[in-house]
Amino acid sequence: MSLSITHNVGKSILPHRNLLILNDTPIDYLDFVSPKPGLGGKLGLDATRKLGPETEREWGRVLEMPAEVVGKVDQLWTELGLGEAP
Repeated sequence: MSLSITHNVGKSILPHRNLLILNDTPIDYLDFVSPKPGLGGKLGLDATRKLGPETEREWGRVLEMPAEVVGKVDQLWTELGLGEAP
């Protein structure tokens, strides 16, 4: 999974209201890891951007490093022998 996707999912979930767990729901009968034949669990995630009435704070602002910081890290990256700068 892409780091960008992981980051966006992680910052967009409020566990107390954006996770849904369903137990004992029908699954593929050939799924041998379920505790009951033909029944298993499902996990739903709401990782959508929160709008107006869903939040009272700024949501999902993208952070960017200042150019001088990026330049310094790129220089150190090469000096430390870590390969090509990311």
